[in-house]
Amino acid sequence: KDTELLDHLFGSLDESQIITKGTSVMSALELARKMSYAKQPLVILLTDGGDEASYAKEADFVRDNNLRLSVVMLGTAQGSTLSEGDGTLKDENGHIVVSSRNDAIGEIVEAGGGKMIEGADTSSVRELITQSRHEDFQGKSTVLRYQELFYVPLILALISFIFSMTSLGEKVSKGILFILALIGVSSHAGVLDFAYLYGAKKSYEAGAYERSAQLYAHVPTSKAKYNQAAALYKAGKYQDALTLYQSIKSNDPIFKATLYYNSGNCYIRLQEFENAKDAFLKSLTLNYSKEADDNMRFIAHGVEQKSLNVRKEKNDKFQAQAGSPKGESKPTKQGGGSNMKSDMAAGGGGDEGKKVQSDPRLSMSQGKARLSSTQYELINQRSVHETKPW
Repeated sequence: KDTELLDHLFGSLDESQIITKGTSVMSALELARKMSYAKQPLVILLTDGGDEASYAKEADFVRDNNLRLSVVMLGTAQGSTLSEGDGTLKDENGHIVVSSRNDAIGEIVEAGGGKMIEGADTSSVRELITQSRHEDFQGKSTVLRYQELFYVPLILALISFIFSMTSLGEKVSKGILFILALIGVSSHAGVLDFAYLYGAKKSYEAGAYERSAQLYAHVPTSKAKYNQAAALYKAGKYQDALTLYQSIKSNDPIFKATLYYNSGNCYIRLQEFENAKDAFLKSLTLNYSKEADDNMRFIAHGVEQKSLNVRKEKNDKFQAQAGSPKGESKPTKQGGGSNMKSDMAAGGGGDEGKKVQSDPRLSMSQGKARLSSTQYELINQRSVHETKPW
């Protein structure tokens, strides 16, 4: 969990350096959509409802982006003053600002299918988060069912027993006995396969996926391999499941499309999004399915966002290096703002008195740090044009 880091960062925030005031719900929603790769992100707003009389535009955004939005209402109907320094917050005319709840924000709660939580009730927030947990990526695997045919070799065994223990067997020619012996060998192999398949199916239904995969491995058929891969996937062994899916050969385009679809789900679990996108594309080429189409579009969007973030990080690193004064040695690591501190130590021997800069460390125990001007510029990029922000 990042709670300790977040507490440190929030403790370093100086509100006086933030020039934008008021509430911009749309900015918060857009940022939440960009930060999450989930199909249906869970968004919780802690607010007094803002200043807008209608949130129709924000409600449309919530529906279009499939956000599950809930609001923790911190304002009250009678309102309350806001503390600032030694007194209370006042507007540009010198009047005391009173912050009260705005029930118009319930429009976006209804659009997001969420809940309105009254007051800072942490237990209700935890309960809401627990109830909203689900699998972001869901794969669909088919477990094949086999008809029970154990009675066939049993009947053949009874017939062989009758022929061997009664006088009727003496009337049977040696050629027929030889044929029956061959049939007996084939039936014995079928009985073993059925036993493995039956045990694997029961283990899968009981949730013993690794045991199910081991039993399916004894049956050398493509369908058994498919079920073995499905069991490995459920057991969390995504690389092994992917290898099995790729080893299965078939001329059936629908079955091959299913193999590529399940391979794409394995790639997602392995964080290989480019390969997952290619697998879903092959699946859609052979046979269209809505699940494969949704997953491919979602992964394509996630890969694009990841590429943009990587390019931005490289650009920031280049600008930081270009701004370093000439003649100064560069530290092995660099951190943002003034939260990163460097230890200085005096050398020994012939270099006595010379200071050496060591690797910067992020210290959680050195008290409240200050944010850099660049970080406040990023915060203030949010544009809120309000004549009366409070």
